[in-house]
Parts: sequence; C-alpha cells; structure tokens
Amino acid sequence: MKFNDTSRNIFFLCLLFSTIRTESSCDDVTLIISDNKLTIVVGQTTNTSVVPNRASADNCDIEINATSINPSICTAYSISTNNNSIAVIPVFGVDAGACSLLLEANRQFWNGLDQLNVNVDVVHSSLVNWFSIVIGWSYMAAWAACVYPQIWINYRRRSVSGLSLDYIVFHLAGFFCYALYNIGMYYIPVVHKEYRYLYPSSTNPVHLNDLAFSLHNLCAASIETIQCVVYDRGSQTVSRLTVALMGLVCIIIGLLTVLSLSQVLLWLYFITLVSYIKLILTLIKYFPQMYNNYKKKSTIGVSIWRVILDFI
Repeated sequence: MKFNDTSRNIFFLCLLFSTIRTESSCDDVTLIISDNKLTIVVGQTTNTSVVPNRASADNCDIEINATSINPSICTAYSISTNNNSIAVIPVFGVDAGACSLLLEANRQFWNGLDQLNVNVDVVHSSLVNWFSIVIGWSYMAAWAACVYPQIWINYRRRSVSGLSLDYIVFHLAGFFCYALYNIGMYYIPVVHKEYRYLYPSSTNPVHLNDLAFSLHNLCAASIETIQCVVYDRGSQTVSRLTVALMGLVCIIIGLLTVLSLSQVLLWLYFITLVSYIKLILTLIKYFPQMYNNYKKKSTIGVSIWRVILDFI
C-alpha cells in the first residue's frame, strides 16, 4: 500500500512538471522577422517571413495580425501559423510612398514585445529606386573622399600651419553629434519605438549609407585632430570663443542626457536636438578657415580638393 501511494505521488509530480514544461515551451518561443524593411513596386506583392527561433515537439498556435498604418500606400494579410513552420506575410503596394506595418501576435513572441514594426517603401519603378540608391552612395563616397587630400597634405608637410584649429574643433564635434544621431536612429530599439509612436506613418529616415558616412568622417576628423596635436601648427591656438562654444555644447549635451536618463525627455528628442547642434556647428565651422585664409592672404596647407568634392 505504501508503494502504491509513492507511485501515485511520483505520477502526479511527473504530470505536473510535464504541464509546466508544455506551457513554458510556448512562452519560450521567439519569432524572428526575416526583413523589417521592404521595397515594393506599385501594383506588386513582396513577401516577408516570420521564422520561429526553434522547433519543438509541442505545437504552439500563433496568430499574427498584420495592420497597415497607411492602407492607401500598402496592405498586408493576417496569418495563422505555429512554432514549427515558417509563416509568409504577403505585402501589396497600393501607391507610392512610405508605409508601416504593425505585426501583432497572440503572445509576446517578438523578443518580449507585443508588436513589431515593418517599414515599407512603395516606389513607382525599381529602376528609379536603384538609381536613387546609387546617387545616395555616390554622394556619400564624394563627401567621404574629400577628407583624404587634407590628411595627406598634413602628413606630407608634417605641419597644419595653414589649417584653422577652430575649424577642426567644430568639424570633430559636428561629426560626433551626427554619428550619435545616426547610431540612435539606426540601432537603438527605444528610439525606434518612440519614433513609431510619434510618427506611425513614416519610415526611419536614416539609412545604412548615412550611418557609414557619419562614422567614417568621425574617424577621419579624429585623425585630423591627432595631426593637429602632433604636427607643427606654428603660433596657432584654439580661440577662446571656440573653447567657450565647445564648453556650452558639452553643458547642453550633458543636460539633455540627464533629462533623458530621468525620463523627462524622450531619447528621440535627445538625438534630434543633438542633430540640431551638428547643424549649427556646420553653419559656423567654415568661417574660422575663411578668416584664416583672408588674414594670411594664402591657402597654403589647405586642400582645394576638400572644397571641390564637398561642392560636388
């Protein structure tokens, strides 16, 4: 009799653990979207796929509701699937423009999120779209290449005597702010969530070429700054006005950081305000170099190719 009671207890314990395992098995499933950025030609359909992170002997029914924020631009279809199969979501391009899809599941399958955003660009022609991409990368390449002639001149002369140190300071700080903005818009999930909430019908304005350009030129500006420290710079020093302005910029960014960490200011607003600082620095950074050229009546030490490529 004692043996039967023990066996019965073991049986119920096994049944309990099996039930817990079955329930947690579905909770542990994570869905992965194959592509959250789509480009569709008007009148055509493109598919995006939802893939479970693992297969399981347990069948977890999954309902995915696809809602278009702007149905006049694109539409999608809701589907049913399970954790052992790949689900295909067809997206149809209605008219040219930017559109966002909200994918909602019956469980929090999106890495703990209750919904996932898919950005869709609907274009009139794939050829025009590729032409736009080529133009975008071309201007990025021209702007990126404009820094190398100046770095080469500084290295060859072992001097930065013709280069305004104030310009270099503004140049470095500006690209630091620009890189911060692009990193936030391209990579940071909380910024993506805030942007989708505030601008549900818009797609992310930052693309890979924007991120690559800002990081590349930040590195190049850092190299130029090191050259200004190492090489001969004559009697040049950073002006007191530039030091004061940079101190003000640091105070503003520090204050914005505190407000964002305190959840008083959205992180999206933080990086947007930082981008405005970059814009202001870009507007004023050329004046010190122009004044330096005027005072010396010479452009020796300054690469003309930086101006030409920047103009292109």
